[in-house]
Amino acid sequence: MSYRTAIFSGTEGFEVVREHWEVLRPYARHYNQLPEWVENLAPGAFCWLLVTDDDRPVAAAALGLRKVGFLAKNVRVLTGVRQRLDGTEGHGLPLGTFAFADPAADSRAIAASLLAGYRQSGAKWDVLWLSMLREGSVWLSADYGSIAPDLGSPVLDTTMPSPQFWTAASANLKHGLAKARRRLEREHRRSDIVEAKTPEQVGAAFDAFVSLEAKGWKRDVGAFAKRPERAGFLRRFLVTAAGKGIVTVRSLLIDDVVTACQIAVQVQDTLFLMRITYDEELQHLSPGNILLADLISISCDDSTIARIDCGQWAAWHDRWGMTTVPRYRLVAFNGRSATGLAARAAWKGLGVVGKRPSNLQAGEGPRVSLRRTKGL
Repeated sequence: MSYRTAIFSGTEGFEVVREHWEVLRPYARHYNQLPEWVENLAPGAFCWLLVTDDDRPVAAAALGLRKVGFLAKNVRVLTGVRQRLDGTEGHGLPLGTFAFADPAADSRAIAASLLAGYRQSGAKWDVLWLSMLREGSVWLSADYGSIAPDLGSPVLDTTMPSPQFWTAASANLKHGLAKARRRLEREHRRSDIVEAKTPEQVGAAFDAFVSLEAKGWKRDVGAFAKRPERAGFLRRFLVTAAGKGIVTVRSLLIDDVVTACQIAVQVQDTLFLMRITYDEELQHLSPGNILLADLISISCDDSTIARIDCGQWAAWHDRWGMTTVPRYRLVAFNGRSATGLAARAAWKGLGVVGKRPSNLQAGEGPRVSLRRTKGL
């Protein structure tokens, strides 16, 4: 089976992309695949790929091109994309490496069509580097390049009723939660959990989240208050998506003051916990843990939620019994590019001696063996 791939960029092309994205909405499995995410992105320095079958959209993807220094050469790397904010990609939000498709379509043919379509656009590249690919990604069906494990995502199964979940939870976790609740009682604190779901409520709750986050340790390492353009983008997305009923901002109030907050988006049967924060001055009351425990109970008793996905691993996930969903990395070299061929030879050599370029591998953990290698 063969498909046709169209490449779009710039504002004019983006209008076409937005229409197709809405058609593909039922196949989205992650919040950055939703039309609401796409429509709030500036066109940016990246391209959109749309795969059609008899003019019916069956898949979508986005790719970015950046230059990376590798063995004293400028290598053109085709990769996932970041939205440019403050004039740089460094401050942008990651759109990520993704492609999603109609599950009834031929995923291998779609993967081939995506790369073929990019080639036909005339864009020049040397290396294809796609990281954080999840199971089900059409890129993982590609019959080119090499695929290796990447960092995983922490996921909590919520298919069991809440009493069953808490019965199976560790004694240490249950003891810690009970201790926090007793402290609330001893200090005669009033506590309540409120949910913001409408667009207006979500906007106000997000503003409260930003204010609370700015008081904690994140204030110097990426808090939204320090990155207003990034905060503005996410606020627009949340407010827009709240109109579809898929966003909830949950807050724990202690004595009527917000002391912990969660931002969550539900896509299909997965609740993505996008961001959390809490008042560190009340850390002894464990407000973040109390709020998360309540979210777990609600999710277990909600038949539409099968799992909570926390995105990136943190040490505290272990005590909640989370498991790791695997992610993968795809690396391929352009055999039609002299630089690509040189990069492939260098990559093989560095693999033999156990080294990889840090500017490509940042955050991906130790080197691992490759599943397959095939030229392009």
